[in-house]
Amino acid sequence: MLSQEEIQMLKDLVLLMKPIENVICVINGKSYSTCGTIISIVDCMEATIQNIAMSTVLEEFKEKILTEIQNRFKDFELNSILAISTIFDPRFKKFHFKN
Repeated sequence: MLSQEEIQMLKDLVLLMKPIENVICVINGKSYSTCGTIISIVDCMEATIQNIAMSTVLEEFKEKILTEIQNRFKDFELNSILAISTIFDPRFKKFHFKN
């Protein structure tokens, strides 16, 4: 049997992983996402994860996830195809650009 603390930790873990699941579902082709949404999706995923309050046990895991997101997606805005397609998309323009 799981303790109450372990159950809460698992609920927090599911909450933390939900934005990543949403990004995977959007980008995997089911909705045929365009290049113009990738920068926005990654920016929103990172912001959502940063705003989730975690217990001290999962705070380290959250920080590792954010570090990996920043490492893997740090140069996305410098990709000319992604940047141009995002700028030309009237929904996003320069809204999600950090640089």
